[in-house]
Amino acid sequence: MTAESDYLRLDGPSLWLEYSSQPGRDFVGRVHPHSVWRDRTTDYGGQ
Repeated sequence: MTAESDYLRLDGPSLWLEYSSQPGRDFVGRVHPHSVWRDRTTDYGGQ
């Protein structure tokens, strides 16, 4: 997970996790991570 455009997604009944390597804007030639995590049972009005 160190190359530009590397991407991982885990998606299940209660879990949503994404990780993405994005090109660096301040440090050209380097990547930095972006991630999001959600608990589907409690986020966005989950039951």
